[in-house]
Amino acid sequence: MLIFRRVLAGQIVNFGILNLYNDPSIYAVHSILNAALAIPLSDLGCYPKLEETVFPFIEAYCVQFVMEFLNFDDVKYFALTNLFNYALVNSNSLK
Repeated sequence: MLIFRRVLAGQIVNFGILNLYNDPSIYAVHSILNAALAIPLSDLGCYPKLEETVFPFIEAYCVQFVMEFLNFDDVKYFALTNLFNYALVNSNSLK
């Protein structure tokens, strides 16, 4: 997840082109987001290093994939908003 966050944040790869040509490698990034959203919020509180990796990845994902972010289904959107709420209330990285 850390490597993908650095790739997304550093804009090393033009994901717009991969998306335009329906390159299957783009699904790896979406799969990592699904894995990040599947992590229970209680685990984020117990493992600060996990928290320090997940939140920057999701931030970089939302910046790079704005249209995908806007087209999330209800379940994924609810999980993401719960994660944002957790980050604002309980996150150690924000204190």
